[in-house]
Amino acid sequence: MRLSSLALVLPLVLSSGHSQADFFEQFVDPTDGRMDASQWLMDNAVGFLPVPIIITDPAVGYGGGLVLAFFHENEELQNEQPDDPNAPLKLTPSVSGLLGLATENGTRGAGAFHMGIWKQDSIRYIGAIAGVDANIDSFRLPSEGAVGDIPIRVNLKGTYLLQQIRFRLGDSPWFAGAKYTFLNSDSEFSIGNLPDYLKPQLSMKDGGVSLLLNYDTRDNSFSPNQGLYGNISYAKHADYFGGDNDYSIASGEFSGFSYLGNSFQGSMRLSASSAHGDTPYYALPFIDMRGIPAMRYQGERMATLQGELRYDFDARWSAVVFGGVGQAFSSEQNLGDTPNRYAKGLGFRYLMARRFNLRTGIDVARGPEDTTLHFIVGAGWSDF
Repeated sequence: MRLSSLALVLPLVLSSGHSQADFFEQFVDPTDGRMDASQWLMDNAVGFLPVPIIITDPAVGYGGGLVLAFFHENEELQNEQPDDPNAPLKLTPSVSGLLGLATENGTRGAGAFHMGIWKQDSIRYIGAIAGVDANIDSFRLPSEGAVGDIPIRVNLKGTYLLQQIRFRLGDSPWFAGAKYTFLNSDSEFSIGNLPDYLKPQLSMKDGGVSLLLNYDTRDNSFSPNQGLYGNISYAKHADYFGGDNDYSIASGEFSGFSYLGNSFQGSMRLSASSAHGDTPYYALPFIDMRGIPAMRYQGERMATLQGELRYDFDARWSAVVFGGVGQAFSSEQNLGDTPNRYAKGLGFRYLMARRFNLRTGIDVARGPEDTTLHFIVGAGWSDF
């Protein structure tokens, strides 16, 4: 799971009524005697899991924060496998949380979210609200079509709202749904040594509705080992959805996961996006890969291909290698008209919560310009 910043789960406790011995026993898996957070997440109905956020994205600088995540054990999870309380869960739990973060370049953010899995995974809901004061480097002005080599510092202040719901189509692996997003923002662009009163400013409201079609046969949403995931979406942003700009974005993602035998597991991901109309600079598709700063390579069109190979030393510890290639280009260009942007890296994983199949770890990635450190929770790329 990445958000241009990534987190490493550490099983800390905010409050506990158990004895010290009972508390530590919650982090020992009875099946192998190793450290595991499954029991804590399942059994503490009023306990939050603090998740430290370590931010290493060159777009915003180094920083950190905290997510307070609550895993909901609803009646469906309690009744899922009553004969084997240590078996891995087939259903994904619902998760709620609060978050806050800050970086060395003055970026600040806070928000709340809920991911609901209802009716035996026949309904999937995501809701979030966040406030942000971000200082980011953009490599193109809103009126320009080409990506440049000289960054333009942008300060973006805004409030963001997300509402998304999808419904399973019968007993099939297909889901259909819709998403609404709204952003009320003010942007200020720092160009050269211009005084503050001459810096370009942009105030904007951006509202849009997306139609969604998903295909999901993964064995797990957090750290899949096998299965397929596909998503096709069409987003329309316009004044009748509460925005100032009229534009649309069509996008698609496809991920595949498979065991390869002899302790190997592999995955691949293909993604592409196409923007049309008066698209704001922050909404333009960009190459999203470990090793490349967020929004470094943007364009009206974008395509990436990524792969990852995992080797399991045992049931808990693993090593990963990964790589990818992407292109971002303008509407006047075609795929292949701009240089390929490559990234690669390696890392490790630990199965932190076996019943959730939740793996955590650290990756080191190298892109065209930067070497970056990524703290991973779940997969290198995650879709919910």
